[in-house]
Amino acid sequence: MQSPGRAVVDLNLLVTLVEVLDAGSVKAAARRLAVTPSAVSHALSRLRRVVEDPLLVRTSDGMRATDRAVALVEASRPALEQLQRALRPTGEFDPARFDGIITLASANFGTALLGPGLLGRLVVAAPRARLRFTPVPTALDEALARDVDALIGVLPPDSSPALHRRRLSTERWVCLVRNGHPHRSPRMSLDDYVRMKHIQIAPRGRAGGPIDKFLAAASLTRDVVCFVDDFLSAPALVADTDLVLTGGDRFLRAACRTLPVRIVELDVALPTFELSLVWHDRVHALPAQRWVRELLVAISKEVYVPAAPP
Repeated sequence: MQSPGRAVVDLNLLVTLVEVLDAGSVKAAARRLAVTPSAVSHALSRLRRVVEDPLLVRTSDGMRATDRAVALVEASRPALEQLQRALRPTGEFDPARFDGIITLASANFGTALLGPGLLGRLVVAAPRARLRFTPVPTALDEALARDVDALIGVLPPDSSPALHRRRLSTERWVCLVRNGHPHRSPRMSLDDYVRMKHIQIAPRGRAGGPIDKFLAAASLTRDVVCFVDDFLSAPALVADTDLVLTGGDRFLRAACRTLPVRIVELDVALPTFELSLVWHDRVHALPAQRWVRELLVAISKEVYVPAAPP
């Protein structure tokens, strides 16, 4: 039961205030915390009600912290740092005793390529662990800050500075067509490419991407007649149509082993892209998470054998 006159404060509210004063603005603090500016504003409103102080006041030079806000930050900072040190895991990690859930966001081709190897190792080394794969969320930064432990995929360029990345492989773009496709050559010119009808993988539900940006820079467009959010179904659709699929070399070559499709090289140097393992500050120091990340890096070295040059 709460004692009279004793306020119960959510520590996250104090963390938010510290970040706002350190960053200099609500927007900058939101980027550091990997949340929306409205979430930061909401946290400040809650703290204002608790301490009965405006915390930030508008002046001719912009927003200024009140004396009460400055005093709160000065008192909270060492306490928060001490609490963080106290909660930091210590000692060596024993996988056999780990009984938590590891949540990974991945497009289904990443799950198919890395999942079996990870599961095989977990069953032996960490039999009480549970593994959950989830689709790549649209609000990636917030998901990693909240409940997704790591992403297997391509890190967006505007991601939060709170995210960490480790490269798994460097991929180059190739095309996939069905066996018997009207374009019979093993190579394709840019003119032929833009005359074709295309299928595009859009895992976040958004059209466009690096290929379209590359074409736009040359005042070109491609005719995309089908969008799918499923990496594994796209090659199957190509196998029964005259559509062209553009994707990473290793992924599409894997499809050639199970479907009547073939690779066509483009006669243009498209930019490469990196498949990465991405995680948030939230789990950066956790021993179990570090262990799983190292497993994924090791498995990727086995799976992503260097692709043959064009």
